[in-house]
Amino acid sequence: MKDLEILIDKNLHGEATQAEKDQLQEMIKQSDQAFEFYLESVQQHSDLKEWCDQQEDLSLSEPTKVKVTPFPIYRSLLAMAALLIAGFVFFIPIREKPSLVLEVHSVSKNYKIIRDGQMRSNIETIKKGDQILVGSGGQVRIDIKNQASEIYLMENSSVNFANQDCNYINLQQGEIRAKLEKQKTPFIINTRDGEAEIIGTEFAISDQGETQLWVTSGKVKLNRGEEESVFVEAGQRIDTESF
Repeated sequence: MKDLEILIDKNLHGEATQAEKDQLQEMIKQSDQAFEFYLESVQQHSDLKEWCDQQEDLSLSEPTKVKVTPFPIYRSLLAMAALLIAGFVFFIPIREKPSLVLEVHSVSKNYKIIRDGQMRSNIETIKKGDQILVGSGGQVRIDIKNQASEIYLMENSSVNFANQDCNYINLQQGEIRAKLEKQKTPFIINTRDGEAEIIGTEFAISDQGETQLWVTSGKVKLNRGEEESVFVEAGQRIDTESF
């Protein structure tokens, strides 16, 4: 929060470099808390400037006891400054709602969801940062709203949803099975051995010390770095060693 405060202060006083301006915009885009803090800082800066201007007017008027009436141009400058501040705020893109909504089906059993560092049991919709732990004998079914897509987290699995649309999934251990409709942007499942890029297919992927991938229909692109990738077709199986 201290870094955010310094960046805001530099921007409001016109001392920020372009890199610092870009950094501030990125922080505000990524965090609702940072955005609210920015709005409060802008308001405080505006209030402080107005108070300083009033004190300056009073100090000028005291020796002659003459009441100073602001000139129209002074009012115009204040109005322009307010518009510039408002323009800067509204220029910052507001984060869009996720294009995909992932819902936990009621048939799910023996699992826990960790959100914001706390164990939660009443969550129905997955959001960025959620971690799901599936216990022995458990299973979690996740449906994509308005689709016939189904994702299953099998027993003894641990996964983390890393982005806003929740279509970038870190498979820390265990197994994911899924039947996905064709997506505008691919699902990415990340394991310790690489990434599986899925647009629309039926597959299973596991990480039990090594990555194993089975494709029932469609195809999956398995990536291990920028230079190494392979398409796994329907009916094929691949593991780390064969890759």
